[in-house]
Amino acid sequence: MKLRIESGNERIRNDVLGRRLSDETIRSAMALLKKYGFWVYTFNMVGIPREGRKDLLDTVRMNAESGADECQVTVFYPYPGTRLRDYCNEQGLLKERDELTDYLSGSILKMPLLQQERVLFVQKYMTVICRLYRRLPKVIAKFLLAVIFSNLCTWSVLAVLNRATKWGLQHRVVKRVLAKFYRRFLGSPEQ
Repeated sequence: MKLRIESGNERIRNDVLGRRLSDETIRSAMALLKKYGFWVYTFNMVGIPREGRKDLLDTVRMNAESGADECQVTVFYPYPGTRLRDYCNEQGLLKERDELTDYLSGSILKMPLLQQERVLFVQKYMTVICRLYRRLPKVIAKFLLAVIFSNLCTWSVLAVLNRATKWGLQHRVVKRVLAKFYRRFLGSPEQ
């Protein structure tokens, strides 16, 4: 079953995206789907205007705590002719050049380097983070999220993790080791 969460933060989801959907409604829907054994695939967006570190953390928590089995995460892209594109123009949020060709590899919004690296990190690893969150003891899981979303986790740490993983996935031996890790600790491997 596919469910469109978009943002785990009610303010971002309702005030910025105009969804008019409460956290309780999403949690109830997820609980009902899980109760009847549905495999739940969620759609999420990160890098939304006015989204801060706490709002991004809310999205991760919403998916992890509600039991999402797989998470698709895209980076917000304000398409021309939309209300949100107009908002981004008015607020001066758009970069000078819009050279981005897709919403999976970066953002066309001006944002601090730390936030951009954090957005890309969550975009790539949301499903892994959610699975770890559910399988680890709650204290350790909450500590892990606190570290990822704290100022201790600088843009350089996130950038190194992003680049190291990209490099590792290009090598057969590393891919095999990662696949074994996923099967052993997180269920099925990432596709």
